[in-house]
Amino acid sequence: MDKELFRHQIEVAAKEKKAALVIKHAKVMDVFNQEWLDADVAVENGQIVGIGEYEGEQELDAAGQMLVPGFIDGHVHIESSMVTPAEFSKAVVPRGVTTVVTDPHEIANVSGITGIRFMLEEARKAALNIYFMLPSCVPAVSFERSGAVLKAKDLRPLYQEKEVLGLAEVMDYVGVEQAEEDMLQKLLDAQNENKLIDGHLAGLTDRLINVYRTASVQTDHEVTTAGEALERVKRGMYVMLREGSVAKNEKNVLPAVNEKNARRFFFCTDDKHLDDLMAEGSIDEQVRMSKKKG
Repeated sequence: MDKELFRHQIEVAAKEKKAALVIKHAKVMDVFNQEWLDADVAVENGQIVGIGEYEGEQELDAAGQMLVPGFIDGHVHIESSMVTPAEFSKAVVPRGVTTVVTDPHEIANVSGITGIRFMLEEARKAALNIYFMLPSCVPAVSFERSGAVLKAKDLRPLYQEKEVLGLAEVMDYVGVEQAEEDMLQKLLDAQNENKLIDGHLAGLTDRLINVYRTASVQTDHEVTTAGEALERVKRGMYVMLREGSVAKNEKNVLPAVNEKNARRFFFCTDDKHLDDLMAEGSIDEQVRMSKKKG
């Protein structure tokens, strides 16, 4: 953001200028205090700049309807839907999903960096906030045949893309445990760029969970039981409650969630086919499932 735009945002927040859009008379969800507010919401340049009483160039009367933050899918492979990011957005935005964090390792396994850059460009056309984690294991293991091989040096320039949040699910257990040269460099590059590192700890022992945490892996979406979830949480990890087209783990993991540790859990679909997205929904369906479980 340049200085003049920054100044303008502040002037709108201070009510010195009208906002581009004001949603009037809304019942706003305060997620921090966990309560409802009766307020207007001022939006300028796509950013909420004020909650209270505001005037706007355009005003929409919510007439007491509830205004809540959009859902976030914390880990998804858009390629599993078999459509481009822009078309994918048409399936999930009506379901209340406004942000996804995608790992394009499926297209990367076929076409490497070219495939990742294609996804980045296509994502910018979508009516959806799409952030990226860089595929950490292309191919998944050294003896697998793939259309591309991505080394640390190949991924490094992509960290400069504003949509890139970190290194995607690290699934090469042997490479991490044995601190293999290129895997070690990928992990260090992510740390040196102050980026996040996602894990893939399917069935790992406590010893290997410790190895992954030492390697700065912060999340796991491969948890299938409440016990596995608690082992990760006690080591300071975040656990994703997954409900996709094939892997359906939310019901079995939910018993691990309680008032003390709830903020260590979040939702993801991982891989969900387009017909399932249209029939069942996305994160909205997972919220409904959680609500039914109390």
